[in-house]
Amino acid sequence: MATYWAVLAMPCSDLRASLPSGQPPPSPTPIRMVVCDLSAAPYLDLGGSRMLHELHAELASRGASLRIVGAHGTSRDLLRAEGVEQKVGGLDRTATVESVLRAIGA
Repeated sequence: MATYWAVLAMPCSDLRASLPSGQPPPSPTPIRMVVCDLSAAPYLDLGGSRMLHELHAELASRGASLRIVGAHGTSRDLLRAEGVEQKVGGLDRTATVESVLRAIGA
């Protein structure tokens, strides 16, 4: 079976709203990982951090993972304080979408 990857350029809140409610539809290639690139967001507030926490929970309930890349210093600090870092596989400041995809063999 082939594996397909898509890089979505949209705000995470739009991604969360686009997830179907209820049971995910049967698909030969279900979403297994979402990578959220925060490099264009110089800061993140508490609401944004909590939304990412909720997005992680939603994806995890569907068997998918969330990775966050490009978070700036104060954003990383907030995500760590909120406990998001442990849930998304760390917050390496040098990680990029490309490096995450390369690490999983995409």
